[in-house]
Amino acid sequence: MATVEFLQASCTYPEGRRKAVDNLTLSVADGEFLVLLGPSGCGKTTALRMLAGLEDIQTGQVLVDGQDLEGTPPGERDLAMVFQSYALFPHMSVARNLGFRMELAGAPASAVSRRVRRVASELNLSDRLDRLPKTLSGGEQQRVAIGRAMVREPRVFLMDEPLGALDAKLRTTARAKIAEMQRKSGITTLYVTHDQVEAMAMGDRIAIMNRGVLQQVDTPRRLYDHPVNEFVAGFVGSPAMNLVPGMYKHGWALIGEAGVYEVPVEVAYPLTSPSVLVGFRPEHATFAAPGNGLYTTVSLVERLGHTAYAHCEISVGRGRRTVIVRCEENAAPRVGAQVGVVPDPREIHVFDGETGLRVGR
Repeated sequence: MATVEFLQASCTYPEGRRKAVDNLTLSVADGEFLVLLGPSGCGKTTALRMLAGLEDIQTGQVLVDGQDLEGTPPGERDLAMVFQSYALFPHMSVARNLGFRMELAGAPASAVSRRVRRVASELNLSDRLDRLPKTLSGGEQQRVAIGRAMVREPRVFLMDEPLGALDAKLRTTARAKIAEMQRKSGITTLYVTHDQVEAMAMGDRIAIMNRGVLQQVDTPRRLYDHPVNEFVAGFVGSPAMNLVPGMYKHGWALIGEAGVYEVPVEVAYPLTSPSVLVGFRPEHATFAAPGNGLYTTVSLVERLGHTAYAHCEISVGRGRRTVIVRCEENAAPRVGAQVGVVPDPREIHVFDGETGLRVGR
C-alpha cells in the first residue's frame, strides 16, 4: 500500500497545442480507491500514464510514498496497470498469464502456484486455469487481467477503463468484483473511466477532469450535492442536472421566456454579471398546470418501469433548451402536452453565467 501525489504535474504531447494534463495537484491516501473521471480527451488516462512512467512529465512531480519517481523506469515502480484491452499473452494459459510476472521476478514455482490459485479462487477462475485467453468470454478475460495485477501485490493498482469492452450486465457484475477486491486487498487504486455511474458506484473519492484541468475532487455524494461549477453539475448525474439560463435580480433568478418564472436564490459570492445558470436535478422538480413554474412542452417521455423521465422544452433566446423531470410512470404527461415545471426551491443551485462557478443556492 502507498500514498500517491501529483504536485503541479503537467504533460504536453509533442503535437499538442495545449497541455494534456495541466498543473495537476492531487493526493491519494494509502488504501484509497480514487476514480479519475471525465470525458474523452480530458487528461485522465495521461495522468495515469504519467504515474506509470509511460508519459514524460514536463513540469512538477509525481510521488509514491513521498518518493519522486522521475527517472525510475516503469518496470521498477512497483505499480500494476490493467488496460481496457486486457493485453493477455494469447499463447499462455490463464495460470501462466496470472503468474508470469512472479516467474520473471524469480519466485519459486511453489509460491507462484499458491498465489495464482488463491487469486483465481477469489475471481472465480479456478476452473479456467488451463485454458487459453481466446477460449474465454470478455468478462473472464477481464478478470484474468485484474488477477494478473493482484498476483503481484503492487504498491498501487492503475486501472484504465478496464470494463470498457464489456456489455452492460457484465460491467455491473465486474465493477462490484473490482470494488470488493480492492477493499479486501487495501491496495491504493487509481481507476480511470468516462462513465460517471461507474465512478459513483466504486470510488471513495472522484477527481473530475476537463481539458487537462482538475475541476473538483470529493466524495460521490458531495460531488452530486455540491458541484463547484457548471461543468461538474452537468457531468455528474444520470440524467445530468438541468441548467437554465436566467438573470439575477435582488435575490431572485428570472428564468424562462413564455411567462418569466421567478426562483428565490441565495448568492454567496459576487457575480461577474447579472447572468446566471439555475440548476436543479430531475428528481427535484414537479409538474404543475401551464402558467405555474417554467412553461414547457413535453417532447419525449422515457418509461423505465416504475419511473419515467419527461423531457420538456423551454424557450431560451432564439433557441430551445430541454429540462428533464423524473416522475412515476403512471403520472408522466403525454408527448406534446404543455405543462409547468416547478423546481424545488430548497434544491436550487446557482452558477455564474460568465465563469460557470457556483455562487450559491
